[in-house]
This record gives sequence, structure tokens and C-alpha cells, in this order.
Amino acid sequence: AFYAIKLPATKSGYYVNAIFGFLNILHKLEEMCTPDAVAVAFDVHAPTFRHKMYDAYKAGRHSTPDELRVQMPMLKNILGYLGYSTVECAGWEADDIIGTLANQCRNNGDECFIATGDRDSLQLANENVNIILATTQFGKGQNTLMDTEAIKEKYGLEVNQLIDLKALMGDTSDNIPGVKGVGEKTAVSLLQQFGTLDNIYANIEDPFIKKGVRTKLEADKEMAYLSKQLGTICTTAPVDTEISNYVKQPGNLAKAAEILNSLEMYTMVEKFCGDSQLSFETFTEETTLETVEISDFSNSLEKAVVWQSDDEFIITWDKKVEKLSADSQQLKEYLEDSTKEKIAFDVKALHKF
Repeated sequence: AFYAIKLPATKSGYYVNAIFGFLNILHKLEEMCTPDAVAVAFDVHAPTFRHKMYDAYKAGRHSTPDELRVQMPMLKNILGYLGYSTVECAGWEADDIIGTLANQCRNNGDECFIATGDRDSLQLANENVNIILATTQFGKGQNTLMDTEAIKEKYGLEVNQLIDLKALMGDTSDNIPGVKGVGEKTAVSLLQQFGTLDNIYANIEDPFIKKGVRTKLEADKEMAYLSKQLGTICTTAPVDTEISNYVKQPGNLAKAAEILNSLEMYTMVEKFCGDSQLSFETFTEETTLETVEISDFSNSLEKAVVWQSDDEFIITWDKKVEKLSADSQQLKEYLEDSTKEKIAFDVKALHKF
């Protein structure tokens, strides 16, 4: 999302493109899957067991841009206020967390969807686990469902052969070495013929394997098996595997709306917070506003948040609130005053005035 959406910073100077793109994808996934429970996994900025296994693992990757790094804590806060569970585990990658939870769903007989931009997760697909490759293009989320049949059609291999594919051809993005000189076409051909990495080496003298390829396989056999270990997603990460603990909670939608508004993501307020958070009672309960009477309404407000609640309009500013009827002349004059900055929910309802 960060690289796909080139949004400028907010007026306050916050970078929000990654947050906006992430939430847009999440909203589409919710509509697509209607899940009973959701877990959002994050990497921890620390070495993993793979780094201990192979020092050069992911070496050469560019560091996370500061403009992206500063958005992560804010995103996690928003997710928490929206009622989602976030999961991190030092020493393990987010893929391992996802793999562990997906495996638990499979063991429970539950249907599971993995939403990711990382094709490594395709190795987790099975009769209970579907992979949704989630990307963002031109600010809009694009979700592609990859089940076992779709994976076989695309790669010409069974799901359980994908790890061996990476073992042979490596992965430059993660700096997984593989077998030098063996590319995807050769690796797929070998696996279609022999089935597994073990069988390829068990039949290393088979005439099907050309002399040049045989030499490369023999020279890098150790690296091939190391690459298989590095590329295999762990399904036993030490995280909470009680799926009921990931059921979405009520959260604090008023606080989420407050943050999203401060980041100028007004459409996300509508998508995630809903009309239930636009009531006078909820707003006052969550933020303990002071109800006041003011005589000179328009001149008192330099900046306000306006929304409709049934047949009344709620105006809030500086932790004060006033309720006005829809036919209020004060409201009409205020809305018509172009010198006053306003933030509005359900602007169509306001526009008729």
C-alpha cells in the first residue's frame, strides 16, 4: 500500500498513504470474507531464527523508509480501537504467525483466509485455507483468490511442491540462495518429473537431468536444503492459537473516528465506525463533552465537527457540544459561512441546507 499510493501528507504533516491503503484493503476483505475472527500479524524489528540459521538471510534489503516506519504505530492503534487483534512474536516472522493460526484453523476444521501480498504464503493453501493476494492499485484494493486449483494452474505444481521450488531457484528478495544457475523453468521441470527435492537428488544420475544442471545440483546440494528450511513457513510459532480470542471486539470506535478524522481519512470513518458512532449519546459518553447554550452561534465557531443524529444536528468544538434542529436558522447561517472550517459526516444530508 505504501508504494502503491502516493498520497501527500496531511495538513499536520503526517504521512498516511500506507494506513489508508491498508484500511482500504481490510475493508474490502471484510466484505469479501465476512469473517468470524480476524488476526493481523506484524513483523518485529529483530533477528529471527532464520537469521541465526543463515547470516545472509534477507541481507541487502533496503531499510524501511522513515515515511513508512512512522505510520506503523498509528496503524496498530487504529486497529486496536476498531476492535481487531494484532499479533507479534519476537524471533518469528509475521508469515510464521499466519501459518500457525491457519494451521490451527485447519485442525479445527474451520475455513480460513490468508490475506497477504507475499506469495510465500501460497505454500499454506489446502482444503481449509485459501490465500488472498491483496494489493493496491491506484488507491483501490485488488484481491485475488488463490486456492489449490488456482495455484496448480498458475505454477504447474502442487502446493506441497512450492517449497521445493524455492529450494531450487532461491529467492532474491529474501536472499535465499537456492542452487546457482537453476531458474524457475528448470526447477519446475525437475519437480514435475521427480516430484520432490529428495527424489531429484535420489535420481541425480537420471538422463532426464542434463549434465550441466546435474553439476549445479551437486555443487549446491547443501544450499538447496538450507534454502528449503529458510523458505518453509513455520506453523508452530509460540502465539495464542485459541481462535475465539481473535473475534473482533467492540473496541472504542469514537476514539478510532477521532484519530481517522485527525488524519483526514473521513471515508474510513464512514467505512469502519458506522452511524452508531455518530450519535450524541455515544460521543458524549466517550469524550465527556460539555453541553452548552450559545447565543451567537456562527461567530463562536472557528472549526467544528458536524453530524446528523435523527432529526437533529450535532455541532462539537473545543470539547463542547450543541444540538440543533434540522430547521435551525443558526445552523443554516453557519453552514453557509464559507469562512468557517467544518468537518462533516453524511455531507449529503447537510448539503440540502
